[in-house]
Amino acid sequence: MTSPLTRNEQNSKSRAQTFGIRPDLFQAAQDHMVKKSDLDELSENLANAGVRGFTAATLPQNIHLGSPDSGTADYAILPFTDRYGPAVAAHPEPPSLQIEESGLWTVTLNLGTAGHGLAPAGSGFFEVSIYVGPEQPAGGPVRQYDFFNWRVELDHQQSFATTFTVDFVVESPGDFIYVQVSGMRGRAIEGDYTRTRLSVRKTDNRTR
Repeated sequence: MTSPLTRNEQNSKSRAQTFGIRPDLFQAAQDHMVKKSDLDELSENLANAGVRGFTAATLPQNIHLGSPDSGTADYAILPFTDRYGPAVAAHPEPPSLQIEESGLWTVTLNLGTAGHGLAPAGSGFFEVSIYVGPEQPAGGPVRQYDFFNWRVELDHQQSFATTFTVDFVVESPGDFIYVQVSGMRGRAIEGDYTRTRLSVRKTDNRTR
């Protein structure tokens, strides 16, 4: 009759499979060890944790507000027609940008303006509105989920350049982003990608 193995003999016999580590300690380490599958999943999550969508467009030319024979305020929907950079989960749909996926998005408007020869002496208002809505603009603002508005007073020849940034949630893919500017005659929106550009960036898939 064969005698059962002693505790030391069991450990000795098993250590050939546990790289010389005591079997009970090796098993405890195994239970708490990070597995390759865990690292692969973490790596994928980190890769997706940054920008999830992006698109941008610029103006093809300068946009002038007003006309020489009118002193009243004028407005324009800025025609962002020239794609700038990659398009992921959104794309230019002139004069707008169109969102293809739901989630949290950030709109950034880089805007450059300058007074020109038609500007009357004195100062006047200049207004910027960013619209988010399910329809394309057709000659003016249309039904929208929300809009964001800024108004400043500018001297007739004063240049003005700034960046507007807004976060919003898209629950239904297909929304359009567009920009309306309004003000007194004599103000030009500079059609240069270094001065005027509209972009969107997706940062999260969650909508609630």
